[in-house]
Amino acid sequence: MAERRHDLTLAIAAAVVLTIATSLAPAWAQSQSAPPSAAGKQAAPLPEQVTAEVTGFRSARFGMTMEQVQEAIRQDFDIAAKDIGRQRNELQKTEVLSVDIDNLVPGSGRATVFYLFGYASKKLIHVNVVWGRQARHDAAPATLVNTGRILQQYFVGQGFAREGRLVNKAANAGQIVLFQGFDDRKRAVQLILEMSEVPVPKQADARQSSGKPPSKTDAAKPAEKQVVASTLRLSYIENVTNPDIYRVPKGKF
Repeated sequence: MAERRHDLTLAIAAAVVLTIATSLAPAWAQSQSAPPSAAGKQAAPLPEQVTAEVTGFRSARFGMTMEQVQEAIRQDFDIAAKDIGRQRNELQKTEVLSVDIDNLVPGSGRATVFYLFGYASKKLIHVNVVWGRQARHDAAPATLVNTGRILQQYFVGQGFAREGRLVNKAANAGQIVLFQGFDDRKRAVQLILEMSEVPVPKQADARQSSGKPPSKTDAAKPAEKQVVASTLRLSYIENVTNPDIYRVPKGKF
């Protein structure tokens, strides 16, 4: 695989869910049932018995060192350590490994998997799988929505605890929590669809087809916008409420 260089923007995008997860934690516990889906149908009932375990992503497990995660990536995706991106998040003082993978879900296109390592522990604490804009990949909105639905259906049946679980829950502006679940150790899976405003493509009118320039009236009209899916983010989080990131010690300033 050709060498990839991800800039600081990608590293920040990889870690942003740590902030989102912490800020949304109180709101998550407010919902104990699955609201109707976008199609108006109730999601499949969630099992009462907690059988789910959130241990990481594929062979990469929480608590692994960076070297161990690199070996897990090699096993999972046949990618050598030299071809794995590496960044540092200067805000949270965490290290991040990243790798691009095609079609983790058939037909889903390219995703970037970000592996985040704790500030103090230097061990794996969080994994993000990101499709679309935040990973700088082109992705059709319909593809993001369909991939999200497939993953939502999968996680609904995995035996997550009723407390704190969410399905199709509006969160921060432009975010829909397609699924959120906790295992019995409060480790979390979170599937979020990010929505963005984009201009509505203009149709070629009769004036354009005839070769005439647009009128002043047409040019003065504000561009119409529509809200579409822009990013799909799947997160595996070891500690939602107290992630291992840098914080200024109390009383230092």
